Amino acid sequence: MTTTQTGHVLDNPIWYALNSAQAHFAIGTERAKCYPEEMSLSVGLADHSEAALGDLARTVGSRKTVVLLEANPPDELSGWVIQRTAKLEQMVCQQRITQVQSPLDIIALKTSDVPEMLELIELTHLGPFTARSIELGRFIGIHQQGQLVAMAGERFHLSGYCEISPVCTHPDWQGKGYARILTGWLVNGIWARGETPFLQVDPDNGAAYHLYESLNFRKRCAMTALIIGHV
Repeated sequence: MTTTQTGHVLDNPIWYALNSAQAHFAIGTERAKCYPEEMSLSVGLADHSEAALGDLARTVGSRKTVVLLEANPPDELSGWVIQRTAKLEQMVCQQRITQVQSPLDIIALKTSDVPEMLELIELTHLGPFTARSIELGRFIGIHQQGQLVAMAGERFHLSGYCEISPVCTHPDWQGKGYARILTGWLVNGIWARGETPFLQVDPDNGAAYHLYESLNFRKRCAMTALIIGHV
């Protein structure tokens, strides 16, 4: 079955990112694109035709699994096995926020910080985040006692929009407002560039959902992340 992609660009953010602000990272064809494997597992499709799905299989090569994020993906993808499905909600920021004042040093994370970033992602189960994900955008963090305890970053960039992901805090340092501080910094920085911040959130994560609502994010639509592997 062929399903044509229509609607808002945020319904298919990976595809539009790889065809606009992050086109310089794109690998693939006019129907299927992906990021370099060590940068992101995410892929985008122009439509769900057999031709596009065949292009995707050839584009990703030997990768065992990839991630497709869309508002309305089909139940089946020709030549692919859907290994896992995650239901998310997409939220879009409505306006700038009043920046939370903090005596903490907010640091710009660099390539040398990647090992600690990967450890924090694994500890908080908020991946995928890979060795070159830091190249996707701005990442900031908070150190305490010589350890990276919280981080937030920018992932997908598409014309007029920038996604915030991931946002995570070490379990031993939660409840101190670090996620609010870091997200607020990114939100205002994105607005300052003339872009609109957006993100995806697990609807069952009430604490995160309410945090983002307090930072002027509002639900736009339901999204589905598919972990898929080709036959």
